Amino acid sequence: MRKTLRHRIADSILSDYISNGKLNAGEVLPTVRDLQREYGVSCSTVLSAISILETQGLVESRHGSGCYIAENKNEIMQGNTAKSGTRSLGLICNSRIDLFQSQLHRGMDTVCREQGYGVMVAATNYVYEEEQLQVQRLIDAGCEGIALYPVVRTKAQVKSDYLNSRFTDFPIVVVDLALPGQKRPQVLFDNYRLGRDMTRYLLNKGHKRIAFMDYRTQDSEFVHRSTMDRYKGYLDAMKAAGRPVEESDRWMLDKSMQQDATDSVARLLHSWLEQKDHPTALIALEDSRAALTITVARELGINVPDDLEVVGFDDHPAGRVIRPHFTTTCPDFTRAGEIAADVLMQLIRGEQDTQIVYMLSVPIKQRETLSVSREALEWREDAV
Repeated sequence: MRKTLRHRIADSILSDYISNGKLNAGEVLPTVRDLQREYGVSCSTVLSAISILETQGLVESRHGSGCYIAENKNEIMQGNTAKSGTRSLGLICNSRIDLFQSQLHRGMDTVCREQGYGVMVAATNYVYEEEQLQVQRLIDAGCEGIALYPVVRTKAQVKSDYLNSRFTDFPIVVVDLALPGQKRPQVLFDNYRLGRDMTRYLLNKGHKRIAFMDYRTQDSEFVHRSTMDRYKGYLDAMKAAGRPVEESDRWMLDKSMQQDATDSVARLLHSWLEQKDHPTALIALEDSRAALTITVARELGINVPDDLEVVGFDDHPAGRVIRPHFTTTCPDFTRAGEIAADVLMQLIRGEQDTQIVYMLSVPIKQRETLSVSREALEWREDAV
């Protein structure tokens, strides 16, 4: 199939300025006007070509100063991603530096290399509108299928989700935060069972009243699939154990997921202190929120885990340095990336059902949970 003009110009820029070493990492490309004159094409064609190179990770646009050669361009050039003619899949993440989304990339890359494919990565910066643009950019860049780690939707966005109306004939697999209404193949973690199992774990340790942390915003409500499923599992486990759940046992964070939640956590813990019969355990949103809760609880003189045991999810590095240690979970994002790539390959060959759902189990990881008083922790900090 003949390449489009913007792809041919992208290949020319790659050949003339990047792969031949004419420009080194960190150096600036000629201006759009200069490239327009050099290749005899329109300004929009040059911009589209640069967008393709940016999607491939070879260049970086800086507002007001130009377009620069990526610092890791040599590393990218050595791989399959930027080689002319290489078939590729796309991966859209919220952030290029997120640990779990890096594991997704590792899993996809393993499968793609076996099949002679490269992987192009794009980031949304947690913006729903940017997610749509990145899908189009990866398609324009020649990707044959896309694994999407989606931006968390608001209820309004769910109702008019572009995934149900745009790119309907293009292979897209949604990973982890997929919603039931999204008519795409999905690779999910079994968060319902995980919420149930974590609640049972705490019940078996003797906790009779357990709190559950959730999100809330003033202007709109996020539809966070993982948390929703965990909450259902929590409710079912509490019901099966004959333990009532009070309205106050659902600890709602008032801030959005991208903002600091310290004040909100402090407010919840102050309310907990004022309760005569309060929960003795808390299922936090994930490890970073669990770590934050333990830190703030310490500052308020709450003994963790004797007074309040906190558990998290995802075995995130943010939770590994906190003392006392707390129980968490181990989702295998690398395996999810492998499955997503396999499904995309099958979709490309017309061998896969577009409505298929893969559900991955997630084990609980019990770290050492020794009781450490506030005074002991302060002594350790002073000693260091």
